[in-house]
Amino acid sequence: MSGSDGKFGNKDVPAICGEPSTDKRTSLSDKKDRGDIHLQLGMGYLQQGKYETALSQLKKAVQLSPSSVDAHSAMALLNQRMKRTDEARKSYERALRIAPGNPDTNNNYGYFLCQQGEFLAADKRFQCALANPLYNTPWRAYYNAGICALKAGELKQADIYLRTTRQLAPNVQQTLFHLADLAYKRQSYLQAADYLKRYREGADPRPEDLWLGVLIARKLDDADMEASYLLSLKNLFPDSDQAQDLYTQ
Repeated sequence: MSGSDGKFGNKDVPAICGEPSTDKRTSLSDKKDRGDIHLQLGMGYLQQGKYETALSQLKKAVQLSPSSVDAHSAMALLNQRMKRTDEARKSYERALRIAPGNPDTNNNYGYFLCQQGEFLAADKRFQCALANPLYNTPWRAYYNAGICALKAGELKQADIYLRTTRQLAPNVQQTLFHLADLAYKRQSYLQAADYLKRYREGADPRPEDLWLGVLIARKLDDADMEASYLLSLKNLFPDSDQAQDLYTQ
């Protein structure tokens, strides 16, 4: 990645992480907190996609419990879903000022930063999450870090992250798609085809998967494979951007 100065995937724990907490309660909602009921309601509405109602509840949670990591983290996620970028960033930073080593918040903030194109900053947040010995789902940070490294063009580091994800969570089928995309970008087309085939054996088709299959088939000069992927793309997703691109070629 341009401007990374060789620091992408740096295993030294960034200073921004603080000391990893040894208290499991730092990543859990405090049941005695006065704002807990609003936090739980807000999260429920967030999961249902009722964003305005969720916002009302989470504002109350933050007001009642300004030192609650979970309340600020939930507000950050909601702001992120609502495309309120500045507000999401502020909420993440408030949460991490309270608990710099919180793994879930660091992972979520890393994902957010990657979406903004801040790849190196995102990678540091993933490293913070992985540095916490109490993080019970480290595969999530490796997975997000792998996708982010792939977007950043850090293919070697993406390979490390995604392979580690497969080791820790072999049932996460989506990892195979990203490994296929990575192999394609590295011009390892046979390997890309194998990864994509294995991915499609356990996942419902999506236009981006089928389009990647088309690209791989063209590199392999496999007309039958290309025709199969093209037919599926046109029949299953005729209104997709990928199919529309075919009609305008």
